[in-house]
Amino acid sequence: MDGLDAGAVASRVLSAATATVDLLAIALGDRLGYYRLLAGRDEDNVLLSTPEISGEHNRAWRLYRRLGFNDVIRGYHFAGDPRPFAILGRKLPL
Repeated sequence: MDGLDAGAVASRVLSAATATVDLLAIALGDRLGYYRLLAGRDEDNVLLSTPEISGEHNRAWRLYRRLGFNDVIRGYHFAGDPRPFAILGRKLPL
């Protein structure tokens, strides 16, 4: 990513995909949504964003960590949302 701002890249990559991933996972309530959504992808990696939560104490964070997502960027602020977000990533396949 020479010459590219990591925050700008993350913002472009995540804008549409994040909402889809999070809504599907919430609807299914477990890992199954992520496996279905990401099965057969040609990409080497996947990124997602999630609001920062003190101590990472909620269902979403537990799911992301169980699925092997690691920190890429912490405390990122998207335009139009005052909350800090974490950008998480992992290698594919799940």
